[in-house]
Amino acid sequence: MAATGGAMMFASAVLFFFVLLMTIFAGKKIPQRDIPFTETVAAPATAGWQMQLDNLRYWVVASVCLALAVYGPFLFAHLPPDLAATGLQYP
Repeated sequence: MAATGGAMMFASAVLFFFVLLMTIFAGKKIPQRDIPFTETVAAPATAGWQMQLDNLRYWVVASVCLALAVYGPFLFAHLPPDLAATGLQYP
């Protein structure tokens, strides 16, 4: 059960970073436009912290930091891997 959970966690981390990188490097930029059946009530912000939320760089940094916070302790506890067995000790 632990191996299945670890494999699922590893697969989810790989897929997360794959989607993140494909969004950054292969994502298509489209012009912003209004939805045809609505009207714009207020103009978009041109200054302030709202403009910073539209910057993808901050979201990438936040997602990488959160992924490191989640997976970091597990990886730190298991690196470097101890692949040598002590062997059988005869009295």
